[in-house]
Amino acid sequence: MAEILRTRAPFSTEKTYPAKLRSVHERPVINRRSPVCLLRLEFEIYSSLENCTDGVLHNTGLLASQDVLVGPGIRMVADDRVASFANALGLKGGWDDPQSWLKLVKKPTWVTIQFAPKEPPECRNPFRRIEAFNPDGYEINDNWPPVGDWGRVKDAAEAFDMHGSTMRRRLNKLEKDYGDELVRYTSGRHRRINLRLLSKLLY
Repeated sequence: MAEILRTRAPFSTEKTYPAKLRSVHERPVINRRSPVCLLRLEFEIYSSLENCTDGVLHNTGLLASQDVLVGPGIRMVADDRVASFANALGLKGGWDDPQSWLKLVKKPTWVTIQFAPKEPPECRNPFRRIEAFNPDGYEINDNWPPVGDWGRVKDAAEAFDMHGSTMRRRLNKLEKDYGDELVRYTSGRHRRINLRLLSKLLY
């Protein structure tokens, strides 16, 4: 199983990522005095459809999550954002019942996610669009090997099975957009690559 990481590194806003619902759990709220509860939906992110040229969806080892308030008195059905999540996850009714959401993990549930640009203060990418997804016809690779944090260009090429010159061209292009989040330089002007971020940008 790929290592599951939480990261503030940006997801691409131009790609569509298949994702599998990993967990639904209640978040603690210190001033809770009502049946309303805060739930967190966590998704495992797989390689983007745009980069899936071999029919294999690779587990990137990364998570994306969304919180939702659920309970009586909340006009869930009138909320388009809640409706998009409920419909994508196949939740037919009981939107105001926390148990309906918690039971979603009892069966494999897949969606596709498109992300909006990251926002302060947490600098995470909010969900821009979520839809139901059927992974039939794809091979699912959950053994995607986790990589270290930072490495050389050579390490990046080897980790992602890419020719060195091809990797350098990709890095030159990506560096313009992601700067020192992706590439940093040693005192000798050798590049060090954020391999975890690179895995998201490539896949």
